[in-house]
This record gives sequence, C-alpha cells and structure tokens, in this order.
Amino acid sequence: MKRLASLFLIITLLLAGSALAYGNSTTVTGWVSDMKCGASHAKSGGEDCVKRCASNGLALVTDGDSKVWKIENEDMIKGSEGKHVKVIGTMNLEKGTFHITKVMTMDEKSNKS
Repeated sequence: MKRLASLFLIITLLLAGSALAYGNSTTVTGWVSDMKCGASHAKSGGEDCVKRCASNGLALVTDGDSKVWKIENEDMIKGSEGKHVKVIGTMNLEKGTFHITKVMTMDEKSNKS
C-alpha cells in the first residue's frame, strides 16, 4: 500500500511539474530580436541586424525585465524582426522558450494569428 501511495505521489508531482513548466496563455510586449544579439536590439533601429542574424534563431525580449525568450514557432513572428510587438502565447519556464499563438506589431496595430 505504501508503494502504491508513493508511486501515486511521484506521478502527481511529475505531472504538476510539467504543467508548471508550460504556464497558462499570457500576453506580453517586447521586441523581436535574435538569439545572438538578444537584448541589445530591444529598441528601434535594430531591424537590419536582427534580419541578418535571424539564422541564429529569433527571440522575444520582454519589456520591463529584458528577459530573452527563444521563440519556438518562428513562422508566427516572421516579418516582425526588430519590431516592438504584443504577443499572446505560452512560456516554457524550464526551457526559456515562448510559443506564440497571436502577434500584433505595436507600431502598425496589425494582427497575425
């Protein structure tokens, strides 16, 4: 009985950990950069460099804390390199990644989903 209870507890903790790794859907604002340059392009004027360095992987640099998040599904953000955006998606805290479900370029006020 103790083994069964222990096994149940372990499985519950593993499932809870997985659920916490991928948080709920959230909305954040930030700059689209690349993984090489990171937060150094979290401002206007970095578009050309971000486009040149995009092969390193695209990143979202969140406003406020300037945390650099690797974008899991870069196809959602193509065309917004170096732009200030508002995105809706899910953060994976363990991997430091962001899965985007919707993006709005702040200067254009256009939607992409």
